[in-house]
Amino acid sequence: LPQKVLPTIYESKEYEEYRLQRIEKYKTRAKLASKILWDLDLISVVEPKWAFYLSVTFNTEKFPSSPSLKIDNRDLKDFIESKMSQIRFDKRFCYYLLASTWICSVPLSWFNSTYNGFRITLLEENLDKYKCILQTIREAIIEFSK
Repeated sequence: LPQKVLPTIYESKEYEEYRLQRIEKYKTRAKLASKILWDLDLISVVEPKWAFYLSVTFNTEKFPSSPSLKIDNRDLKDFIESKMSQIRFDKRFCYYLLASTWICSVPLSWFNSTYNGFRITLLEENLDKYKCILQTIREAIIEFSK
């Protein structure tokens, strides 16, 4: 069905305005993420051009050898920690982030990247919720570095 309707959508008079509005929204969300996360010397933020996601890379030398985050649920904590041996740094962070905050991110290694980092989307429509998510990620990065 999507392939069938896409030509009609692309030809619509409203499509170009919609596309430009989405691009502007992604730019605004990316700048906000950079503003909230950028001053951490633990990471580098890569603002996207035309994408709906943001990449963050870790300065891994500023982290302990076995970083973790507090996970309140004991069964979940045991499960996550059972997966941590021989796991790449970025994947470790993403698993801990999900288990401790319920925020889903994707390790850069899953994109065949040599960089340790993660991607998050810029798709959250509620700006207050998006700010809260970014602040929670910021706090998790700081905790992960201790």
